[in-house]
Amino acid sequence: AQMLIMIMNEFNINQTLDIELSQLYQDLSILYAKQNQLSLAKEAINKAINLNPSNQNKEIETLLNK
Repeated sequence: AQMLIMIMNEFNINQTLDIELSQLYQDLSILYAKQNQLSLAKEAINKAINLNPSNQNKEIETLLNK
């Protein structure tokens, strides 16, 4: 996921890519949370929200902050 994020950042030209990049950060956040790396999970979900503040991203952020 991190490699895809780096590639997408290089080609981040429009909002469609922001949505895709947000999804990758969301996935990365979930992976970190499963590894009990909550600070990295929160950092990743915040990046996802900054790119695309979807309801799903916000729900994950709420769960991480419990």
